[in-house]
Amino acid sequence: MINGIFHKLLFPFLRVAYAGIAVCGTKAFITTRIYQNRRIIKEEKREFEMPKCVPSQMMFDYLLKLQRHNSYTYTATALSSINQGAIPSCEEAFFHKMHVDTNNILTVCKDDQWSIYASAFDIEEIEKAFAPLEGIDYIFPTESLIDYLHETMNIEVSSDGATAFLLYDKTSATLAVYQNENLTYSSHFIFDEEEEEIVEDNSNGIFDLLDDSAEDAELGSDIVQLDDVSDDFGSLEDLNNFIGSDDPMSLENAHALALDDVDPAPKLTLGDDQPQTNMRRDMLLFNFIKNSFNDFYKNENYESSFIDQAIIFDTHNGAKSIGQYMSRELCIETAVFDIEMSETICNLALKEADL
Repeated sequence: MINGIFHKLLFPFLRVAYAGIAVCGTKAFITTRIYQNRRIIKEEKREFEMPKCVPSQMMFDYLLKLQRHNSYTYTATALSSINQGAIPSCEEAFFHKMHVDTNNILTVCKDDQWSIYASAFDIEEIEKAFAPLEGIDYIFPTESLIDYLHETMNIEVSSDGATAFLLYDKTSATLAVYQNENLTYSSHFIFDEEEEEIVEDNSNGIFDLLDDSAEDAELGSDIVQLDDVSDDFGSLEDLNNFIGSDDPMSLENAHALALDDVDPAPKLTLGDDQPQTNMRRDMLLFNFIKNSFNDFYKNENYESSFIDQAIIFDTHNGAKSIGQYMSRELCIETAVFDIEMSETICNLALKEADL
């Protein structure tokens, strides 16, 4: 009782900082908000280098300064690996039915209807990376970000069919499908780091990318989709060895996305502002979306509704052709919303801390 009274008296004088950290390749983008007496008194955005995906000393200095100058500081980031997902149940038996090893994951149940899960190994790696800060307060699976945006932006999902949400970052993408307000299915896409170094293609059209079988093999090797955290991966080292191997089909529970497994993507009408360097990236993402939709429809563990609506959360102004493809070729009503990843992470941290 006494502690509660003191906290109430002191609360107006406490400064609370929230830092949302979005890692994008070798860079980190941070949105920071500082509150006092539940009112925002300062907001700033910073960018830092992350060589070898490890926080730089300048980044640590900035975050440590936040801790020193504020009564409380909450730091948050998002998972960037493929070892995360969502299933339409909170029961452990259903996880096993979906071939998800519950010994190596952390889960969050939503409304006693569906769950978000993430690899315990990946979370431990992030915690180690931020050890100089004495840890990190929140590590959000990307499904959590999608669900937060879906709720706070008051986006209505299809009542009769299913709604697909695509969180499209510069180095990755997460596809989540809702049915009756339940997150039923999700899948992940990771771009190869060398994608950012592709030079302009002088070919006449997007189909030229598919003419050469050698090019098909190269495209197919750029991305691996994994929706399970299974016994095949006992550690992050096992997973890294798998992704870097020459034969990604060698593990039974992993699914490689190869272009010769799907129909060629349609020819796109790209505007003058659409860089040619994005064409190969778009081809990979188009086929990932088609594979994910097919996987959703064919899943025998639950009844799948037809996807008749799609929402794209675009973090880098690169989703124009994706939206065109889904609308024109898949006949799905599509809307695109621009977001800032670090700002979204910061907002979700603020909500979780219940300021």
